[in-house]
Amino acid sequence: MSNSKTANQLLLPDLSITGFRGISHTSIEKLGRVTLLAGRNGVGKTTVLEAARVYAARGRSSALEALLTQRDEISTTFDEGEAAYGSPDFSALFHQWDTTIGSAISIGPKSENPSLTIEIVPPSEWPEEQLDIFTDSMTDTDAYVLKIGFGQEYQFLPWIINLESHRALEITRRLQRLRYRNNNDISETIACESLGPGVPKNDHLTNLWDEVSLTEDEHLATEAIRLVNNGVERLASVGNSRTPHRFGPRVLVKLSNHPRRLPLRSLGDGATRIVSVAVALANSKNGLLVIDEAENGIHYSVQEDYWRMILETSHHNNTQVIATT
Repeated sequence: MSNSKTANQLLLPDLSITGFRGISHTSIEKLGRVTLLAGRNGVGKTTVLEAARVYAARGRSSALEALLTQRDEISTTFDEGEAAYGSPDFSALFHQWDTTIGSAISIGPKSENPSLTIEIVPPSEWPEEQLDIFTDSMTDTDAYVLKIGFGQEYQFLPWIINLESHRALEITRRLQRLRYRNNNDISETIACESLGPGVPKNDHLTNLWDEVSLTEDEHLATEAIRLVNNGVERLASVGNSRTPHRFGPRVLVKLSNHPRRLPLRSLGDGATRIVSVAVALANSKNGLLVIDEAENGIHYSVQEDYWRMILETSHHNNTQVIATT
């Protein structure tokens, strides 16, 4: 569920990040309706976008796991038959992979709203109902807990590091179930969509379109696309990730100067990127949109119209956009 905000009120007027990935500490003193982060490779631009995503999700386990999976940050355990089983490597979230007790992450605005905190704590801080689940099965393992807080609310995610126990698979599966069970124990999330650095996959794009199809947001998304390409008449998705078309889910587009409907991707990466941004803006009303390498695939001749679309639509939808170049 999205967090509704007063029109034109920024969710993140500024941003402070401590202990997250490659960032020991940094502050961005002012964020606007649309903020473009520039800098050389490796300075942490993408990390800022990831921090905004984690903040918007209030540290929910599903969001943390999505980030780690996206970067292949998975630790592998084995059952007695040497079959591999992957689980998120939460150590990758902490600065310099520091997994000592007390290591902490803080993400949020410098004033007003509370920050999100993620801290490594010992099992002694687990709530009793979670300790009862594992009884003595954790005594021969390196058992830690992620204590995730927002304001006065907390949730706890059990986490095993350096696991070499013969019960590795059993314990890891128990933890996975417990993480999902606790996924709604903390504050209401903020709507947040993420794009880039490449063109989104078909299932992502069709899911975005399905969310706005036959709603007032469909018209708004189409109008946003027309700011860059006024020949677009309509869009539609065919198939989805659950019941796909035999060629897979895809978005089709009808152009005013062409008799047939065409696959969006046949118009090129630039057109696909523009459509994905417009539809993501419609999906992130009263929320956040983060775009990594926002200009990728966009020809210089349409850059002005592209950024005008983002500026106008973000104001209309009360969406805050943070992008990198």
